[in-house]
Amino acid sequence: MCETDIDYSDLRDYNYTLGKISGNLNQIAKRMNATGNVYKADVEEVKKLMKQVWDTQKAMLARQPTMKQ
Repeated sequence: MCETDIDYSDLRDYNYTLGKISGNLNQIAKRMNATGNVYKADVEEVKKLMKQVWDTQKAMLARQPTMKQ
């Protein structure tokens, strides 16, 4: 791969994952607004989804080449 070629596959995967997470969070928010209740299972799901976001981001950053100074 040439130095100017950029592999966007990680970014596409990350955006896909964020889209899924966003949909799940939206469903949880709608349920909370409709019922007026916050369920422990929903809070745990949000925590799990946020961990997935951070883990994906860390993995993506770890695969990036280091910049020469």
